[in-house]
Amino acid sequence: MSEAARPGASWAEEVSDLLAGLDAVVWAAEPRTLRVSSVAGHVAELGYTPEAWRGENFWNDALHPDERAHVLSSWRNAARDGVERSGVHRMRTADGGERWVRTRVRAIREDDGRIRRLVGLSVDITQQRRGEDTLHDLDPSELVLAQLPAAVYTTDRQLRLTAGAGAALASLGTSAQQLPGVTLAEFLHTDDPENPEIVRHRRALAGESLSFDTAWLGRRLQVHLQPLRDATGEIIGVLGVTQDVTDLRRVEAAHAESNERFRQLAEASFEGIVLHAQGRILLSNRAFATMFGYGDPSIVVGKSILDFTHRDSREEVVRHVQVRSEEPYEIKALRQDGSWFHAELRSKNARYGDRMVRVTAIRDITARKLADQERERLLKEANEARARIEQLAEDATRRASDLAEFDRLKDQFIRVAAHELKTPVTVMKGHAQRLLRARAELPSPRRGALEAIVRGSDRIDRVTQELVDVSQLSLGTLAIAAEPVDLAALVRTVVGHVRSDPRHRVRVTGDRQAKVRGDAYRLQYVVGNLLDNAIRYSPDGGDIDVKIAVHGGAATISVTDHGVGIPKDRQARIFERFYRAHTDTPHDAGGIGVALAICRDILARHGGSIDFESTEGEGSTFSFRIPLEAAHADLHP
Repeated sequence: MSEAARPGASWAEEVSDLLAGLDAVVWAAEPRTLRVSSVAGHVAELGYTPEAWRGENFWNDALHPDERAHVLSSWRNAARDGVERSGVHRMRTADGGERWVRTRVRAIREDDGRIRRLVGLSVDITQQRRGEDTLHDLDPSELVLAQLPAAVYTTDRQLRLTAGAGAALASLGTSAQQLPGVTLAEFLHTDDPENPEIVRHRRALAGESLSFDTAWLGRRLQVHLQPLRDATGEIIGVLGVTQDVTDLRRVEAAHAESNERFRQLAEASFEGIVLHAQGRILLSNRAFATMFGYGDPSIVVGKSILDFTHRDSREEVVRHVQVRSEEPYEIKALRQDGSWFHAELRSKNARYGDRMVRVTAIRDITARKLADQERERLLKEANEARARIEQLAEDATRRASDLAEFDRLKDQFIRVAAHELKTPVTVMKGHAQRLLRARAELPSPRRGALEAIVRGSDRIDRVTQELVDVSQLSLGTLAIAAEPVDLAALVRTVVGHVRSDPRHRVRVTGDRQAKVRGDAYRLQYVVGNLLDNAIRYSPDGGDIDVKIAVHGGAATISVTDHGVGIPKDRQARIFERFYRAHTDTPHDAGGIGVALAICRDILARHGGSIDFESTEGEGSTFSFRIPLEAAHADLHP
């Protein structure tokens, strides 16, 4: 962000100062569709209005067709993984022309880490590209002229100077008129054929291009050598370009020394330290990079200081930069991963080379802030909190003990109740059945009463057996046989017992054989329960579809009804013990709510699983899957 940014400015206004003097556009786009939502800068350079930039198909129109797919794919990757992307590509202008653009794209995250938008900086580099192309096409004589006012000279293959030009020849102690005919050895005042300068020129004669620094008459020169070729491409000599870089090297050395002093001082600090100008980071120490989750200091160089600032604190940072304040202040600092922390900033204005910069030290004060916020409350409530914690601990221990005891008593009650119910019910049912068989001419009312006793006994027997099964499953003592079973035949047998119901038609389709290894009795219970539920919860009758499928090394049985279905808000608990999805509804068909839980555990012990789909008012499909016998290693104990 630029120092000229204004608190309260719009997004486009806030970034406009960043673009001063640049042929650049900053745009923000929705990360999923890449549609531009905001745009600022030199928007008109391409001939498109801001409204056109925000159009639904802008990128399809503006990106060059040869590069469109690659560029959009790169940006979508940035929107997906949050990693910054940068690249050079072509854009078409509104009038049909073409411009070269370098675009840098970065994902902006919410506080929770989600990517909120994509921000791009597109800089027009057409002139730069044209300049590069022009230099690439220059022949040696044009290159000589392009290097002026450096000193330029040529030699023949015997390293005899043939020509010279450029105002800088005077710094070499010669002139264009004095050079022709002088050998390089004579010019260098040496008889040594292995003189480093002569060796370098011979390398150029061999086709090599070289660049190096050398000393001459107390000055520092930068020399570029390349082969000089004729129209046929044959090397006929050497082209040399030399430039006095004494002052430049002195400045570079001073600059490097200054950078090294800054680096040594900064690296010795535990605080994060950055040197920045116009809101852009020039140098950073490792503590700063580590503090914000980057690790390598070079990664943060060039970024805006606002890239490290939470949106709640950006106006405060801008204000201090604008007025060049040196007063310490506190902000919310933003890490690379989107998390933030409390930070204290202290800045000093300084001169760096020929410009004014700011040196800012940043310290993580999150712990101190939290301590300050909590100190008074903790001092005030310490005794009360201690007593409350002690009471909570005591209550929690007691509740845990009570819950454990309750579970133990509950399982004990289930076992005892099931046992106590099973014996008298069996006796009662036996007597009723004997009376029904012994007296064929019983009056209808009396026969109906005895049959009701038998049905009630069957129901109580089923409930007690389910309670016993639940207890055994809870204790892990439920026995599961391991024997070959034709699941398809088993299903048809179970279905045969329910076809007498005139309101429902049970249809079985699919494979005729499904060999599994398991407990036929327990699997009959599972199939019978699913059929019983399908009939009970289809009070208006209708078809019950049972499908048998063998695929992928497993047998799948599905039971579909067209009944009342299961309310969506109750589906998540359907396999819980003692849960009844239709309790307190007109469709409550009774039961204790353990059958589906038993089915799930039985199937799990067979290495299988159960699932369902249901729509209230339309019906349900329950499906279970068991490995085929060949796929069974063994049953779960």
